[in-house]
Amino acid sequence: MKAEISLLQTEIDQLSERYERLQKESNKANKDATAPEQLPIEEHPDLTNHQYFEELINGIMIKGITEQERLDKEKLEGHYKRRKLAREKNVKDYEALKSQFLDKVQLESCYRLGGITAFPVNDPSADDEDRFLGIRFDTYDVYSGKYTTPHYIILKKRVKTNDWYVFKTTVPNFIPVNALSTQFLNTEMFKFVSEIRRHLILLQVKKSVFGVLSLKLQTPSRLDSDLSFTKVNINVQNKFEIVLICGEKSISSVIVIGDKDQSGGLLTKVTRRKLELAFRGCKYSGFEKQFFEILKNCQISI
Repeated sequence: MKAEISLLQTEIDQLSERYERLQKESNKANKDATAPEQLPIEEHPDLTNHQYFEELINGIMIKGITEQERLDKEKLEGHYKRRKLAREKNVKDYEALKSQFLDKVQLESCYRLGGITAFPVNDPSADDEDRFLGIRFDTYDVYSGKYTTPHYIILKKRVKTNDWYVFKTTVPNFIPVNALSTQFLNTEMFKFVSEIRRHLILLQVKKSVFGVLSLKLQTPSRLDSDLSFTKVNINVQNKFEIVLICGEKSISSVIVIGDKDQSGGLLTKVTRRKLELAFRGCKYSGFEKQFFEILKNCQISI
C-alpha cells in the first residue's frame, strides 16, 4: 500500500513540474505575440527627410513652398518699386509746379502779409460778367509765431442794382459782418474789410492770451470761455472763481465768486475786492504773466 502511495506521489510531482514548465512557456508565447517588433534605432526611417515622401507629396511640400516664397518676394519687390516710382513722380510733379507757379505763389504771399487780399471767384454761369469777389483775411499769432487759419468772405453782385452783398463767409457769426456790410460795403469797401480784420485781430489776441494762460494753470485749476472770449471763467483750485468780462482791448468787469482761498481758508471780502480792482482794466498784452502777479500780490498762489 505504501509503495503505491509513493508511486502516485512521484507522478503528481512530475505532473506539477511539467505544468509549471508549460505555464511558463505559454506566458512567454503570449507576451511575444502581443509585443511589437523592436527594430534597431538605425533601421527607423527618417521622416524628416523629404526623400521618403512620394513624388507628388514632395512637389506639394517643397516645390509649392518655394514657388509661394518666390511669388511673395516678387510681390514685395513690385510694391517697393511702385512706391519708388510714385515718389519720383510726385517729386517731378512738384518741381514742375514749383517752376511754373513759384513766382506767383511768392507774390501772393507778399500780398497776404498785409492781412487782406482779394481774389476772383470763377462762376461758369456768369457769361463773362464778374459777379463774385473773394476776400481773404490773414491774422498772425504772436505767441506761436505762425499765421492762423484764414477767414473768407465771398461777395456777390445783385443783378438789378449791381450792388455787392455778402454771399458766403467763414467769419464767426458774433462779428457784425452784416451790420458792417450795410454801413460800408457799397460806399467804402476798404473801410468794410478793415473793420472785419480789426475784429478778427482782437479776437485772435484774446484767444492767444487766454490759451497760453490756460496751459499755465495747474490742475485742478482751469479756464473756460465762450467762443468770442467775451466772458472768461477761471476756476482757482476748485476753491473760488474769477469771472472776467472782456471788452475789445481790455477787461471791463471782474467778479470773484466763492469764499474760500486756495488752502481752504476764508477768502475775505477785502481780498475779493482787491482782486476785482486789480484785474479790472487790464490789457490783454502780457496778461498771462500779470494774472499770476496779481494773485501773488493778494497772497494767493496756484
